[in-house]
Amino acid sequence: MNIGQRVKHLREGLDMSQQELADLLDYKSPSTIAKIESNKNAMPLNMVARFADELDTTEEYLLGYTDDPYINAVKQKGYHC
Repeated sequence: MNIGQRVKHLREGLDMSQQELADLLDYKSPSTIAKIESNKNAMPLNMVARFADELDTTEEYLLGYTDDPYINAVKQKGYHC
């Protein structure tokens, strides 16, 4: 799964529209999110942390370093298993 597919999967899992995510990330248009999800545009590296935060996941997951979207998010947010 590429970064765009991961963003779309997480966004849909949160029942969030492209417009809602665009608003959270201060983008003017949901077309920016659509282009990232379809891999027409790359996600700016300086936005990876913000995407991860708004999608309740980790930067590692978005960048493809892990297949578990929550493994480090739980630790980062201070939750204990």
